[in-house]
Amino acid sequence: MTVKHSELEEDQKQRLARLHTYDKFATLHKEMNHHSYTSQYYWVMFLLRRFIMITVCIKTNDGYWQSSTFIVLSMLCSAYVNAIFPFKYNRKNYVESFNEFMIFMCALI
Repeated sequence: MTVKHSELEEDQKQRLARLHTYDKFATLHKEMNHHSYTSQYYWVMFLLRRFIMITVCIKTNDGYWQSSTFIVLSMLCSAYVNAIFPFKYNRKNYVESFNEFMIFMCALI
């Protein structure tokens, strides 16, 4: 009986630990629009843009490729945010849209 009880307690502790790790990422999805399937890829797009930009900056020393990659990635992310509106609240969508537009304008300059 005591062995079974300790196993159940250990199992309960593991479940709580798993739930706690899920809570770490809750802030990423808290304000997302869960009714839109395509808005789930916002964070993937966000990280992929940075990964591609870092890879291009490390691999090439040519400023043309670096700037053109930055412009294309900024344009794609800006179009994605403007087309999808990935957040629940309009104010957050407009702020993110403005942010992406300003990044695109800086890339053009």
